[in-house]
Amino acid sequence: MSDQLIDVCASSKKFCRDLKTSLAYGVRDIAREMVGSRGTGRSRLRHGEFWAVRDISFEVRRGDCLGLIGPNGSGKSTLLKMINGILKPDIGRISVRGRVSALIELGAGFSPILTGRENIYVNGSVLGMTTTEVDAKLDQIIHYSGIEEFIDMPVRSYSSGMRVRLGFAIAAHVDTDVLLIDEVLAVGDVGFKQRCFNTMANLAKDRAIIFVSHNMANIARIATSVLVMNSGEGIIHTPDVGSAIQQYFEQFPAMAGSRIGEHLVHLRECRVPGAEDDAPTVRYGEALVVELEYAVLGEDEPDVIHLKFFDKGASQVAVSYVRIPSGIAQIDGYRRLRVRVRDFPLSAGRYSIGIIFAEAYNDTVNGKIIAHYVSAITLRVVGSETISNISVQLPADVLLDEEYTEARSPDVRADRTLV
Repeated sequence: MSDQLIDVCASSKKFCRDLKTSLAYGVRDIAREMVGSRGTGRSRLRHGEFWAVRDISFEVRRGDCLGLIGPNGSGKSTLLKMINGILKPDIGRISVRGRVSALIELGAGFSPILTGRENIYVNGSVLGMTTTEVDAKLDQIIHYSGIEEFIDMPVRSYSSGMRVRLGFAIAAHVDTDVLLIDEVLAVGDVGFKQRCFNTMANLAKDRAIIFVSHNMANIARIATSVLVMNSGEGIIHTPDVGSAIQQYFEQFPAMAGSRIGEHLVHLRECRVPGAEDDAPTVRYGEALVVELEYAVLGEDEPDVIHLKFFDKGASQVAVSYVRIPSGIAQIDGYRRLRVRVRDFPLSAGRYSIGIIFAEAYNDTVNGKIIAHYVSAITLRVVGSETISNISVQLPADVLLDEEYTEARSPDVRADRTLV
């Protein structure tokens, strides 16, 4: 049997903004299907319609976990409903092999007047389990949920966390080939979430999983590839999870430039001198030099610069800061400052660096933020076998011109220019 369980081929889905018009279009479409002309007019938009999903193609094999990310309204949930068979694509083809289980909203089908035990049978049947299967797995489900002492109480007395626990426990014990998960782990304590991810890692070994989440740390943790969506279209589909997450952040204007104090400091360029690609490389344990060119446009003068390092899951793992010396070089009205982090200690992987310009306060760095560039440059670290980081403060200093021996080529652009 083929390992390819999900095949989405050039699929699109459109909706109408007006309910009355939508109903009229629906009647016409049903009539066309009945006379065998389903494709007529499906490729064009009629008055009031828009593409919720547009020309999406990908495949997911057994053992793969596709992370599906994008801004709200980008078409993620619509795509999941198409894969689950709830909606038909207007254009294209979707093929799903095997048994499908969708975890769209855990506990949504619970009856508040029934007990937790009774709801296991009800919800299990919704997910495709037979009564015999539920009987065989009942004790495992109850134990996994961790709410044994409350299992015979009405669900209306459960907290939201208890409902999620019970809902995930049921879903985790369904024998399925394809698992669709749509942001179901937003509720629950740390211990339960850890158990859920361990379970999902085990399930992913012999299933095809599509996982929708706005938590990039969760995506980075379990996804083997990522599809980034925006306005119904696929922006990028890649096994490079870090690049996809960076692309996701760039869908938000605030993430691509100054988030705070937008016109107070203009960061023209941020680069690693001498680098020749979009993701400069630094070796573990060696010095990292970041060169900034910026202009102060407001009245507030920054005294310190923070460098914040984020891993591919958007978790901050390190921070450095330096005081800005007086009399630094200016070129065409822009100041150039080189910040050096000695003995760079972060483990191998891909990182983004955020830049903060701030005022000093009582000889510390906890003063007013003047400008904040959330993701100014990306960075690759090589040469370390370490697989985890803890958030640390990295000592840094300003590299003076006489200490800077490497000639800078005017053609070098280690990353995108910030304008």
